[in-house]
Amino acid sequence: LILVAIVVVGGAGSPVGICMAAFFVRGLPNLVPAGASLPLLGDLATAIPIVFAAFLVINVVVNPEGTGGQLRALRGRVERLLEGPRERPSPRPQATNAAASAASAADLRRVPRGLPARLPVRALLVARDVTVQYGGVRALSEMSLEVRRGEIVGLIGANGAGKSTFFNAVSGLAPVRGSIRYREQELVGADPARRSRIGLARTFQDMGLIRADTVRQNMLLAQTWLARYPASAGILALGASVPDERELRRRADLALELFGLDHLAEETLGGLPYGTMRICEIAAAVSAGPDLLLLDEASAGLTPDEAHQLGDRFLALRDELGLSLVVIEHHVPLIARVCDYAYCLESGELIAEGAPADVTAQPRVVESFLGKGSLQGATA
Repeated sequence: LILVAIVVVGGAGSPVGICMAAFFVRGLPNLVPAGASLPLLGDLATAIPIVFAAFLVINVVVNPEGTGGQLRALRGRVERLLEGPRERPSPRPQATNAAASAASAADLRRVPRGLPARLPVRALLVARDVTVQYGGVRALSEMSLEVRRGEIVGLIGANGAGKSTFFNAVSGLAPVRGSIRYREQELVGADPARRSRIGLARTFQDMGLIRADTVRQNMLLAQTWLARYPASAGILALGASVPDERELRRRADLALELFGLDHLAEETLGGLPYGTMRICEIAAAVSAGPDLLLLDEASAGLTPDEAHQLGDRFLALRDELGLSLVVIEHHVPLIARVCDYAYCLESGELIAEGAPADVTAQPRVVESFLGKGSLQGATA
């Protein structure tokens, strides 16, 4: 409990704040002479734990970021005073130069040195009879899906249809029966880290990034599997980690440039508009060098204009980086515009597949989205 209290008072992530708190909690009592007392508090040996407990409660309520948070805020104010007024960059992604984007895309496509080459295959992902069951609830029932190289595949359906459950099955976050083969390798039973290493990346409905970190730090975090040195070498900054870290920073900068986010590299992610954060999440996934990108409701919370621009980025990811995409979307016009093939789920079962225009025109699909009464009104 003493160690936890030191971290709370000092502020997690602040070495200086934690050292100050450790001195206050453990060092200061040892400096008090034996038998010392104060008029109101009496014996200091008895009073110090009571004073410290009160200080801890007050600190949690008034200053939840701890001493370290106050030190960071003070340093920020001093830096702003010394630098003078600074123009804040636009929080939106910028337009990118076509030639520069092509160069960045070509560089990101390269498999990092020391990793096995990815031999070309026609079908990247082949799922057969995939079933996910939690106790008595069957979230996904005998789902089959295929993604070929260079395709954008749409996955549609009402809330609770099993779309995200399928993504969890592919990425190793759900118990699976059936077969999921990626690049002709069986994934069932493989841990999520191995799936990342062989070229799978995904985003989440809820933001999968750390909002308290900068945009560049999130790009680096997404590339964890590319670092080939042990954790001890990274903690101690040994020589083996230096070239790898340099390469990861370069790849992070390439991804930021490709998505028009380089001017926001040092901005805290949580201070950006939601639409920009979604673009940052896709950029972080791309920076890890995948062949297949699973995007879970990437347009959620975006305006129609932002959703349209996001569709353009999907097409650019396929055309410029050569990625294959599986896109979960409720925005049917976006699916119709960018997808080569579409699947529709209802209550964990596949009810339609084919060209997006054909799938979205099927009566059962319309009923699944709008309800039976809406379908009858439309046909009348």
